[in-house]
Amino acid sequence: MAASQIRVTKTVTLTPQGGSLPLSATGFLSLTLPSNALTQTALLTYTKLLSAPHALHKNFAVLGIFALQAQTSTGESLTQTQKLYTLVLSYTDAEVRRLGVLEKDLQVLFWGGQAWQETMSQIDSEQKRVRVQTDRFTEGLLVGDKTKALRLNGPSLGRPNQPISFVATTNLSPTDQPFTYTWQATAQPTHIFTGLLKSTLSYVWETAGAKFLTVTAETPAGLFQNTTSLTLLQIFLRGPSAGRFTAAQKFEVWFTPTLQTPLAVTYTWQATDWPLRIKKESLTSTAVYTWNSWGPKTVRVTATLAQLDFKAQQTSLIRALAAQTTSDQITVSKTQGGELTQIGAQGNFVKVVIPLGAVPITTTLLYTPLLTPTYPLPQPQSSVLRSFFLETQPEGQAFTKESTVILSYTDEELAAKGFNELDLDLLSWNGKAWEPLPYTLDGLKNRLSFTIRSYGEFALVGPLALEKRNFLPLGFR
Repeated sequence: MAASQIRVTKTVTLTPQGGSLPLSATGFLSLTLPSNALTQTALLTYTKLLSAPHALHKNFAVLGIFALQAQTSTGESLTQTQKLYTLVLSYTDAEVRRLGVLEKDLQVLFWGGQAWQETMSQIDSEQKRVRVQTDRFTEGLLVGDKTKALRLNGPSLGRPNQPISFVATTNLSPTDQPFTYTWQATAQPTHIFTGLLKSTLSYVWETAGAKFLTVTAETPAGLFQNTTSLTLLQIFLRGPSAGRFTAAQKFEVWFTPTLQTPLAVTYTWQATDWPLRIKKESLTSTAVYTWNSWGPKTVRVTATLAQLDFKAQQTSLIRALAAQTTSDQITVSKTQGGELTQIGAQGNFVKVVIPLGAVPITTTLLYTPLLTPTYPLPQPQSSVLRSFFLETQPEGQAFTKESTVILSYTDEELAAKGFNELDLDLLSWNGKAWEPLPYTLDGLKNRLSFTIRSYGEFALVGPLALEKRNFLPLGFR
């Protein structure tokens, strides 16, 4: 407490017969102790303090700070009396106006050992006095609640890009008009309105996170201010962008920024080919789906929190992978290229040649054979000779140089499909449709080659209209 002291203002002796500390002696506080409140004589010291010795809620404005300490004649500390005694604290209109509080909201707080405790305070507006009864000798404050003069109401949670309304209301008489309201909010222009007991304003923030709002009301009765905060939440849905059918696919939804206080959230999960799921959880939720068919599958989730609906959606591509297949992979870097080769059961192969310097960072390329193309093929091709998927980790990593892909086939494969190698065509999925790719056919070696810079799904099909092909001479078999 020593760091908060200004000076010891007054010391008075109290007896079991009673005693008092007059206002004239302190200029701020008077004390009246009734008879039999003490069982022995005590020395009471009143100390005026410069600042609150313990943390105080930000809503309170402080008009006066004091400490009352009592000791018995034997030097023992005395913290409580046998009966209630009366304290009277003084204030001025100028102090009330300067701190932006209302006279009727003044009260006395006493330190209870762990926190400040409120009391039943009586206000004498004519004499400018606050009267309170207590049975403790401890630190005390004369405070006013800054939020009661000007109330600011609005939600504590919201969403980006949605209007959010706030209402500022003064707890004053209409005779105190006109009022001037000044609205100041995070990343928003200042707004000023004049002449009303109530002021309303809506804001739209584009980004998630904590936002702060301060409203100041300038009135003939004084300058009043209130501040509030809200958090704008954004929902995210994460799950696999691709997977194989019959395998479990896990999706997770969460909010940002992270809230310290757990909140009850109702999640409504919707997924292709699955019935609705409703879960009551906190700020995160997960769902696992398994699909028995391939193709695009869409997962949607709506999270309801504080009467707000947050929506997220993700589409996963479920691919018909060849039975018992595993993905082959190769890792390349800025200083290292490489080759990825997968040999099929019939001796056919796929080779991907990545040149040196094709990627700016270390990247893994994965090759996965498919049982059938993920998306329906355009007409008039009759069947698929080969279907596969090339993907990168990190996902979507761009290549700065072209890679070469070589596909081989066997005469037996062609015969089984009824294809002539001149009928083969290569397709690439561009995200919306299949499109033909130019390639070079080497009929002598039963292979074709093509170059790519972006990766995705490819299919070797037939028959398809012949176009954009370069041929090497055919040899005799």
